Parts: sequence; C-alpha cells; structure tokens
Amino acid sequence: MLESNVKPNTHTFSIMIRECTTSCLSVMGIQIHCLIMKFGLEKDEFLGSALVDFYLKVWNGMDEAFLVFDGLWRRDRVTWNVLISGFADARDVGGFEVVPRDASG
Repeated sequence: MLESNVKPNTHTFSIMIRECTTSCLSVMGIQIHCLIMKFGLEKDEFLGSALVDFYLKVWNGMDEAFLVFDGLWRRDRVTWNVLISGFADARDVGGFEVVPRDASG
C-alpha cells in the first residue's frame, strides 16, 4: 500500500490493529502503532479504541492502554467501555479511578 503511494487512514489501521489483537501479534501491533503515530492519527477515538483494546488484550499493558486513552482528543462510550472492560478483566479495581464521577451518560 505504501509502496503504491496510497496513504492508509484510520479505518485501514483499525482493521490492522484488530487483526493483531485477534491473532495475538504483539510485535506487529507495536509496529503498526508506530506507523499510526508517524501518520499523526494516534489521537483519533475510533482508532484509539482499537489500540486500547490491543494493549489490554495482547500486551497486558494497562499503562500503555491508558497512555493511548489519555492522549485521545475525544473519548466516546466505546472507548470508555473498552478501557473499563480491560480493568475488569485484569481485576484492576484501582484503574476505575480514571472514570469521572459525573460520567452518568
């Protein structure tokens, strides 16, 4: 794709990250994250949700997932749910401190 001068977008990268998550391809996922940053797309909430999910499920990286989450311009319900689900799966009750007290919907 890059050799053909076709620039990937958030949807392209999201599919790639989700495949890395499904197939447990940790190194490739990190490399794709680097490309995402190179293209300046790391703040997109759609792509951010996929990255948070990747770090939580493949890398077991609560810190990495939260860094991605914290760097997003906007956080929608999907992004919040991915993060909260990751905390629950890891039994990390302390992680719930990031959820705002007024997040009633």
